[in-house]
Parts: sequence; C-alpha cells; structure tokens
Amino acid sequence: MPNLLLTYKCNRNCPYCFAQERQNALNPDDPGIISWKNLVIAANYFEEAKDPLISVLGGEPTMHPEFISIYRYLLARKFTVKMFSNGMMSHEKIEGLLAALVPDRSRFIINVNQERDRAGHETKMQGQFFSELGMACSLSFNLFRPDPDMDFLLDIIGEYQLRPRIRLGLAHPIAGEPNEFISPEQYGDISETIAQFSKRCDHQGVILSLDCGFTLCDFTDAQLGMLLRSKANLKFRCGPVIDIGPDLNTWACFPLSKLRPQPLEAYPSLSALRKFYANFIVEETRKRGFAGVYKKCEPCRYRKRGQCHGGCRSYAFEEKN
Repeated sequence: MPNLLLTYKCNRNCPYCFAQERQNALNPDDPGIISWKNLVIAANYFEEAKDPLISVLGGEPTMHPEFISIYRYLLARKFTVKMFSNGMMSHEKIEGLLAALVPDRSRFIINVNQERDRAGHETKMQGQFFSELGMACSLSFNLFRPDPDMDFLLDIIGEYQLRPRIRLGLAHPIAGEPNEFISPEQYGDISETIAQFSKRCDHQGVILSLDCGFTLCDFTDAQLGMLLRSKANLKFRCGPVIDIGPDLNTWACFPLSKLRPQPLEAYPSLSALRKFYANFIVEETRKRGFAGVYKKCEPCRYRKRGQCHGGCRSYAFEEKN
C-alpha cells in the first residue's frame, strides 16, 4: 500500500535522506504538514482500497503538531497503522501513543543509524521510546555505506525485547538531487555482509526483510542459502510504492519524487494511480535503454521471468544528479 506523509519536517539530518530536498524547500507559507481536510481525503482513498493497513511517515511523522490526534483518528477508522519513525519524540508524545495504542493494530518501524552516524541524544531518546513501546516496535536500518556494522541492531532488540524483525533498506540515488548511496559496484561486497548478518539473526530468532532495489545476481548461491535458512524475506524488485504528500501530491517513490508528480484527487482510486506510475516508469526507463543497473541485466533470465527487476530504476536517471 502507498505511504501517507504527515509532514516533511524532521529532527534528524541523515546523509541518505530521501526527503531532504523537500525539507530544505519549506518556507513560512508552506509549513509542510498535512491538514485535517487532506488527511480525511487520503484516508478515504485507503478505505476504498479495502486494505486495513495505512503507512504513515515523513520527514518524521511525530513532528506534526496534531500527531496524537491524527493517530487516534486513524485507529478509530479501524486502520492498522504502520508508522515509520526515528523514535525521537517528547515524553508527552510517547505517553500519548501509549494511551492510544491498539496492540493488534499499532506497529512502529523505528529507523536507527550506526553510532558513528547518530548524535548522543538520539540514542537516549530512542531508548526511551523502546522502553515504553518496545512491544509494538521493530527496527529499520538503511545501508548507504559498503561497510556497515549491524550487530548493534540485535543488541537493541535483545535489550528492549522488540519485535524480532529488521527491515534492511538500500539507499539509492535521487533523480536530480545529491545524496549518499551505495553504488552497484559495491553490491557484491555488501551481499556477503548481509548473508553473514542473517546467520546471527537466525541464532537470535530475528527475521530480516530486504526492501526494494536489491539485485539477485549479487548474491551467491551460498549466500542465498544462508538467507533462506534464516527465513529472510527476499525481494529483488523495483516498483511504484506511491508516496502521498501533505498537499496530496503523489510520486512513484522518493528516489523518483521529482518525475511527474500527480495530484491524488485526479485519480478515482489508488489502484488507478499505481497503474499510471507503473506504466510511466516502464515507459521512461525504456526510453533510456535501461533494463537494470548492469549491462548483463538486459539478457538476464531472472529479470525476464520476474524474479529480479534489475535494481532501482532511479539509476536510469542518475545522469541528472
């Protein structure tokens, strides 16, 4: 399902951030937060899609001044609310979330960085969040350097008894904007790091999930075996996620956010919007002769039969960076 952005504002400055350009563009006339009118319109689209899950994010969604009221409203409409957050918020907001919590419909995916990439107050604030809401939390970690040390994720899960799941995201180039990301030339090296980490996850009963943009060929058979044995969720795909901004403008995904944004209300349904972006991405990448991040993607049998999409489509537009 698509993601609903409550605000572009954030209280961190991650070097791989997909939303950085939109945060920098904020001005006093554009507070970058969703209004109640737009929230209701967006929620109606999700409801009509007959999917009880709604994903909210930002920026940092909890920075919306009416976040707790919004969270209560979405739960009252019987949505399962999956919130992507950095977990850095005031004690009052943590208490508000605790009071609103519906255990089987409240999910928090908390993005954490390595120690070298976070300020001291991040660790403290995230620890406070985990202490109170750990039972509903899982972790997210973004790979943007080829030498990550991920063992600390298992330490956090063990210390706070979080849900035993880790989402691994892969930072990609943003069409038209500078950011830090791992180049395809480094994918082969990082695949071994991921495979070895999956073994440690397996021993602790933690399940890895690979987000979009990974490439199948960069994992050896032995590495795939380690991942499958550890019950990792493997996805070698790239497709329109669809992000809905506070102003109800939409885009295919953050790496492609500057390419043909569309107003949500111009489409009768989320499925119609998804169809537009799916066709648009195929058409635009075909114009550029892009089959995948490698030349070998063109004849690849795994791509042709849909097992792998050849990495992130944002690389088709990398020359604009």
